[in-house]
Amino acid sequence: MPSLDEWANLLRVLDRGGIDRRELPGLTRLSKRALRTRVSLAVRREWAEELSSNRDQGIVRLTRKGAGTVARLGKLQQAAENAWRVQVGSDTMTALLQALGGVVAELPLEHPHYPASYGTVDASIAGGPGQDWKPVRRQDGDTVAGLSMCALLSQALVAFALAYEELSPVALSVSTRILRRIPREGRPLRDIGMSPHLSALDRHGFVRLGGEGENPGVFLTMKGRAVNDAYTRRIEAVEQTWRDRSGHETVSNLRSALENVADHAALPSLR
Repeated sequence: MPSLDEWANLLRVLDRGGIDRRELPGLTRLSKRALRTRVSLAVRREWAEELSSNRDQGIVRLTRKGAGTVARLGKLQQAAENAWRVQVGSDTMTALLQALGGVVAELPLEHPHYPASYGTVDASIAGGPGQDWKPVRRQDGDTVAGLSMCALLSQALVAFALAYEELSPVALSVSTRILRRIPREGRPLRDIGMSPHLSALDRHGFVRLGGEGENPGVFLTMKGRAVNDAYTRRIEAVEQTWRDRSGHETVSNLRSALENVADHAALPSLR
């Protein structure tokens, strides 16, 4: 079965009639680079087919197998949301959906229905010097009615990350998953895991890899420590911007709802 990413960021917008590939970035709110990866996977798995060999033009449509898969995925997403409602409580879930809807409706841009970056290697939302990502302006009227919890959560998180990355040289996801997990004295590489994003941090001078043998380590450089030291301040700055735009009460309700869900769901900490 496709992942939630593949479903939310591609398959949900396809049909048997086909979609012009040039329309996909706007429909999914992804960069062309991010879409290429997802379309290629969908074709390999026989969920979709391309009617042109040009990688950015032509028609992409669901196969018969893909159409059946999409029908099941819609039901699975609803089942997952129902399971969450049981786990965290109906009142908690309702409060979260209402708070998310209030915040997302005020966002100036539309965002993916599952968190996605500019590309496989570039973890930022819009890409540094990249030209493949084009913002999708939010239209007038109700733009949140009928959206799933996953879509609302994703749009809020992606918008927050985009605003954070206007203040930081390191993507929010990389800061939280890697830099924030490295104390000043360093950490064993095995605890972090080697990845393209860690390699990029090393290449751009935010971390250095040291030690030899069976226990190499990862250490913050001065640049990496500066990003970590500014992390909380930048997070608070983005949250304040949201309060100024959407209202103090609206954002406070969202924070409270998220905290209640985290408490009820016993979500693991990354720290």
